[in-house]
Amino acid sequence: MASHTTPSRRALAAMGLAGLALRPSLAHAAIGDAADYASGQSHLQARPGGAPATAPGDGKASFKPLGLDRRKDAILYVPPGLDLTKPVPLVVALHGSGGVAYDCFSWFKSYANFHKFLVLAPTSRKETWDVDMGPIGPDAAFIDKAMDWVCQRYPVDPAHLAIAGYSDGASYALCMGLQNGDLFTDAMAFEAIKFSAPDAQGRPRIFFSHGQVDEGTPLSNCLQMVRQLKAMGYDVALDVHPKGHIVADRGVKAGVARWLGLGAPAPPAR
Repeated sequence: MASHTTPSRRALAAMGLAGLALRPSLAHAAIGDAADYASGQSHLQARPGGAPATAPGDGKASFKPLGLDRRKDAILYVPPGLDLTKPVPLVVALHGSGGVAYDCFSWFKSYANFHKFLVLAPTSRKETWDVDMGPIGPDAAFIDKAMDWVCQRYPVDPAHLAIAGYSDGASYALCMGLQNGDLFTDAMAFEAIKFSAPDAQGRPRIFFSHGQVDEGTPLSNCLQMVRQLKAMGYDVALDVHPKGHIVADRGVKAGVARWLGLGAPAPPAR
């Protein structure tokens, strides 16, 4: 279903190197300014609320390339029958190492169709997200630009704005979510390896889904991250599935339910 992480990142996970990396941030810069992000800018500038009440569309399901990059673009999935006269939830979904944006729609498409939310899937600038840099650099700049594109055209609901990812993408989603907790309400991490929060702000809710028999990224590593984040005061939930290093549908279902406030929440993290 989704791609695997690089051996180097798995080795880090096996050594239990989950946790914080400290790095100073710079003042806010222009949307998607790669030079400023490369030199340390770490907070996203895109914000919902500026879009008109409606956006072009025929009510049918659609995959919309944003046209921000000819080779490694971001794709927006708009579910059928989306009501654009009211605020719409948005999840930003980050693929795994060696993956592509379209991988993410296999996780969220059916839920987006049923619950009527937007799915934005950017593509990493290189083979994978630069997790070692944390929430700075070209990846952060491109995510910022893609989010601004969507927020300028759709009435994104600021009360239901999530970021999610798988493996390396999960680690980067945690980085971005913690760093931009004044923007993202939730971060969903499927098989995360580690996280970095050099200048965390806000209090996004954190959801982990992890395989009980994930040999490359052991469950013990995820439990360590859960303990760290709970000790920092975050609202953390964990769903452990019986499989390995995959995006488990039960995890996606629990994460979406928690994000949108639907039914029973995910089991509390222990």
